Amino acid sequence: MPTAIFTVNNMTVVGTMQALRERGLRVPEDMALVCFDDVEHLAVPVALPYVIDQPAETFGSLGAQWLLGVFQGRLASAAGASYCKQT
Repeated sequence: MPTAIFTVNNMTVVGTMQALRERGLRVPEDMALVCFDDVEHLAVPVALPYVIDQPAETFGSLGAQWLLGVFQGRLASAAGASYCKQT
């Protein structure tokens, strides 16, 4: 039996917690639960010790900067990563 579950977003962590509860398993005593998203705005019945926050505003800004660079036909650099125009 696994000892941990990695969920991909807020909605899956809530569903996973419900499924674990229905099977009589407790978080984190019986199963560790990791959420790759921020759960602050959800009414989660237990505190999750492992949450990987996704800075959506930063991701959106970097994506827009990169797209502008592509549209302008030049290399775009964001947060130390360089993206090259394919030829």
